Amino acid sequence: MTKKKFTAILALTLVLVFTACGGGGESSSNSQGSGNTGAAMMGKGADLMSVDKAEIKYVGIQKADPQLTEADNDYVFVFDYTNHSDEAAEVQNFFNVKFFQNGAELNNSNAYNSAAKEQYDLCSAFFNEALKDGTVRFGMIASPNDSSPVTVMVEEKYNDDNKVMIEVNLSDGSVSSNSSNGSEGDVSVSDIDAMLQGDWIPVGGGVFHFENGETYVTNNEDSYYSGEYTINTDTSEIECIMHAADQDLKVRLPYELKDGNLIIYNNRGEAMEHQ
Repeated sequence: MTKKKFTAILALTLVLVFTACGGGGESSSNSQGSGNTGAAMMGKGADLMSVDKAEIKYVGIQKADPQLTEADNDYVFVFDYTNHSDEAAEVQNFFNVKFFQNGAELNNSNAYNSAAKEQYDLCSAFFNEALKDGTVRFGMIASPNDSSPVTVMVEEKYNDDNKVMIEVNLSDGSVSSNSSNGSEGDVSVSDIDAMLQGDWIPVGGGVFHFENGETYVTNNEDSYYSGEYTINTDTSEIECIMHAADQDLKVRLPYELKDGNLIIYNNRGEAMEHQ
């Protein structure tokens, strides 16, 4: 099986697994962000803009790994982009993202080092395509001049009148995968792993199975992919590497702890059911 064919099939499988019953379809035109040119305070996990065929969501920020760039004060701003068009498309097909501080536009770097693998993969995902109703989490690097807040401005591509701005405090300094994401005390990877074991059922069907570092995923049509998983407590994500004969694909599942219980979310922000 070719790399392109496997990637498309697995991506479709994950979209089927992750899509709620009755979901999908085109979003309402300019349902959010239309004509909004004033800066607004919005928390982590805030929806920024929805247009006819796509939407973008602010997730959070993290201080850039010293190995990622040569600058000492770079930050990675993290977003979720969802494509609702019928064709595979990148975030830059629909949105422009810019950064400002104290009224001046900041440099946005496209140069980064693979030695900081996790953040490198995050920033490289800016160029990844998403299939219909698929979501890509990506990062963008900005270089603030001081510690004052940074304004993030999102514009609809080819429509400069439709824009939205949010103000981000650099002191946030870490990625939150869900607006209510958090932990309770010092919880170790082994604690999370113990709660993770077993089957997790996404909305709409399918199964994610986790067992002692190995995972498999099936959809409603019995397509099956196996791989390994790791737990990243810094970003609160379960990171899965799914395998086929000639291609690997990384899948990230956000999680949080609430009242001592582990909750895992799909790429639409919907909680899975633990069996």
